[in-house]
Amino acid sequence: MQGGHFIERGKLGTKLMEENIHPQTPYENQYGMQRTTTVLKYRQYMVDMYGEDFVEEMLEISRQVKKYTKAEALEIHADLKARVKEQEEKLNSLRPTNEENY
Repeated sequence: MQGGHFIERGKLGTKLMEENIHPQTPYENQYGMQRTTTVLKYRQYMVDMYGEDFVEEMLEISRQVKKYTKAEALEIHADLKARVKEQEEKLNSLRPTNEENY
């Protein structure tokens, strides 16, 4: 799986918004958004998940110019790294501890 963006990554205002990124297969991530039906399905998913108002707000944010400072980028990186570590620890706690549990 890859992190597929509802609003393309080139739009810096929404590039790092967690709500803008969802799991997609490599094929769908690379080629899916070129098909109108996929775009419409993704938009409907976003509306179902977050609501029409939030999707419209994201689209508005994506139209704005955003430049991250080095400090902002480092802060975002540190936060995401900590969250990944937290999720990895949760997953590791679910693993069997010996071969009998496999």
